[in-house]
Amino acid sequence: MSSSFVSSTASFFFIVLLYLGSFHVSDGAQQATFIVHMTKYQMPSSFDHHSLSEADSLMTTAYNTYKDGQPIIDIGTVKPSTPIGHGAGHVSPTTAISPGLIYDLTTKYYIDFLCALNYNSSQIIKVSRGNYTCDTRKTYSVAYLNYPSFAVNVDGSDTYKYTRTVTAVKISVEPPDLIFKEVNEKKSYSVTFTVDSSKPSGSNSFGSIEWSDGKHMVASPVAISWT
Repeated sequence: MSSSFVSSTASFFFIVLLYLGSFHVSDGAQQATFIVHMTKYQMPSSFDHHSLSEADSLMTTAYNTYKDGQPIIDIGTVKPSTPIGHGAGHVSPTTAISPGLIYDLTTKYYIDFLCALNYNSSQIIKVSRGNYTCDTRKTYSVAYLNYPSFAVNVDGSDTYKYTRTVTAVKISVEPPDLIFKEVNEKKSYSVTFTVDSSKPSGSNSFGSIEWSDGKHMVASPVAISWT
C-alpha cells in the first residue's frame, strides 16, 4: 500500500459475484501485451516498474463491462465473455494508479509455484538465474501463489481453501472485513469454495471476489471448472 492510495485507516469489505458461461479463444494477445507494457511505464513513480505488485494493480482494477454496464462480448461466440477468455478484464490506466490494495507478490512465490509444478533444480535455475532447491519437507501447491485470481479444478465433491495476502458454488471469505491502521500493513484472507459433483464434466462457473472501501474496487476473477 502507499499513503497516496488510502487513508491511514481504511476498511475493505468483500462482494462475491457468480455467473455461468462458456468461452471461446480469440485473437488479441499481442495487442493486449503492447497496451499493458505501455501502460506500465506511464504509471507514476510511486510504483517500482520492476515490481510484481505493480502488475497485479493492472489486474485488480481492470473492467469487464462496457460503459452501459453490459458484459464484454466474446467476438468468437457473440456471448458474454468469461474470466477464462478475458482474464481479469480490460486494463484501466486511470484506476490502476490508485488500486487501494496491493497483492504482495515476490519472486519467491513464483519459485515455490515452480516447485509445486515439480520443476527440478536445474529447471528452476534457468528461470530464476539463481540456485534454488525445493524443500522436500514442505508442501507446495499452485494454489499458494499470492495472485489476484482464483482457478479451481473440481473433481468430485470437496472443499477447496485458498489464502491470499494483500497490502493495506458457495463461496465464503474470512475475514469479511480488512481493517488497515497504518501504511504498508499487510492483511491475509482465505476463500473457501464448497462444490458438489452434480454438474457434468466440462461445466464452468465464473465470477469475482471484490473488496471495496466505498472508493476503490479491488477485484479478483474466479473460474471453477468441473473435470
